[in-house]
Amino acid sequence: MRSYNVLGSSERASAAVADARTALATAPEKLSRFEEALKSLASTTTVAGPAAEAVAAADQMAPAERSAMIRAMVDRLAERLKQDGGDVEGWLRLMRSYAVLGESDKAREAVVGARNSVAGDAEKLHRIDEGERQLGL
Repeated sequence: MRSYNVLGSSERASAAVADARTALATAPEKLSRFEEALKSLASTTTVAGPAAEAVAAADQMAPAERSAMIRAMVDRLAERLKQDGGDVEGWLRLMRSYAVLGESDKAREAVVGARNSVAGDAEKLHRIDEGERQLGL
């Protein structure tokens, strides 16, 4: 959804949200996390999204390939934050990613990592705490 919005395709973004809600209809806990992630996305500042070519390529992938691509992106983000942990937006993105993937243990680990990385900055800690609250972690 976010990628479609970044590309200016609000119709495709709305369709992606509708498809996700339909797919998660039989999993209320996951649907709730998805809805919270949507709220969180709406309340955060816009971060540059993937290139149009990458989105188009992802549209052509089989579900397993797309899942592998998403997992690789999340893993790269986690690794980058281990090296340079001062990026609050990155930590919030990682927390949301794990929550949407249904990996609440990893999302909570990301909260701990984020707090440790920004321990000396009250404003950044507040943003991490707010992200944790919004995600229900």
